Amino acid sequence: SLLQWSRNPAGRTGEAVLAGLSLGLAFLTRYDTLMLWMVLLPILGFYAADLLYRKGISAFLLTQLPLAALWYLHQEVAPFYRPLGPMVSRVVMLSLGLSLAAYLLARYTRLPEKLQHFRVPLLSIVTLGWFVWVGVCWFVRPEFPSWTAGVAGLTRIGHTLGAGSLVDTFLGPARMSMLYMEGIWHPLGLTWVVLCVPLLWWKSKGPAMMAWGLSGLAVMVVLTWEPLNDLFMMWVARRFIPVVTPWLISAAVLGIREVWEWMDRRKFRDRIKGIAVSLPVLLLVGLQFPATRFMARNREWPGTLSWFESVAERIPEEAVLYTDQPGFGAPFRFIWDKKAFELRRQHPELLRRLLDEVRENPGEHPVLLLTTSSIVEAEEGWKLLEDIPLKSSMQSHHRHKVPLSTRSRGGAFKLYQLELDE
Repeated sequence: SLLQWSRNPAGRTGEAVLAGLSLGLAFLTRYDTLMLWMVLLPILGFYAADLLYRKGISAFLLTQLPLAALWYLHQEVAPFYRPLGPMVSRVVMLSLGLSLAAYLLARYTRLPEKLQHFRVPLLSIVTLGWFVWVGVCWFVRPEFPSWTAGVAGLTRIGHTLGAGSLVDTFLGPARMSMLYMEGIWHPLGLTWVVLCVPLLWWKSKGPAMMAWGLSGLAVMVVLTWEPLNDLFMMWVARRFIPVVTPWLISAAVLGIREVWEWMDRRKFRDRIKGIAVSLPVLLLVGLQFPATRFMARNREWPGTLSWFESVAERIPEEAVLYTDQPGFGAPFRFIWDKKAFELRRQHPELLRRLLDEVRENPGEHPVLLLTTSSIVEAEEGWKLLEDIPLKSSMQSHHRHKVPLSTRSRGGAFKLYQLELDE
């Protein structure tokens, strides 16, 4: 919508309004979209000084006010449920501050003229930096830890300069992040997209393409530097899907259009042009077909729902259930309305501490324990009620590959009850 508006910025602003509302909806769906703001809004603020673009950009930015109001209302209505945290306020204020600064610079200085004068060298530097970044992340960074002497030297230099945390991040698990993108796109697809990305800013003739292209680039750099979690986790994939993947697809589509126009200028036949632009699309889709087919045909944790139902039937209405399996207490509490509690992580010492505290303060209701640990068998006061094994499966996890196999999950669960002294 933003690109459509930029084709006729002096006309109606409906597309700009729709783009702003879409950004707000994306933000409410995935707060990782916030990373776009840090680059997107300042660039739009810079172009807002131009009378041609001011109306549409203002409409775009005004649509963010309902988002801010909804976010504030949410904090007041549900103060104990704050998935966004205080970081959001700081990032929003910083983005708005940078946008205002960019607007003032463009409005009261000759910076726009100077940037236009140096457009080619600036874009050349950005393009070169992009290819260097991809090369380091794709080929150098994953292999660097195997260079023992280099690692020791880099670590020593980093800590001497006070940048030890940056060195640790460079050498840590996140070094595989570009390989994760390779696993999603396949090496051929990622190569195609990487080559097409510079077209997003070389072809920019207005704020929309420039803002979209550079903000997507910034998010890509952040996520390939530090994705903020293990790469195989689904919430990391969510960070790539709403922000980076549409941007990469846009670059690929733009590259296909360039091929079509190049062939059109050279008077190729339409059939040949159609084959030429269809081939990369078929390759991109076809190379992902095995992974797509596997993920579409395999459900994770099959049979788990019926297992939870069978366990819930064994828990008396007034009983209190404890478990040392993270994530297993919440379904009993919120779906089956049981008084269920879980340990944050599975650890023998934590379980022993729980058993001691429950034994000392049992309360008035029956106390049950669901666990796979054998520690309970050696503890006094706990009676085994039933063995309730869970046999299921889930997709295998790889740090830089799309899963194509399953692995067994579950465990030999046992349900215990605390025998209270009369």
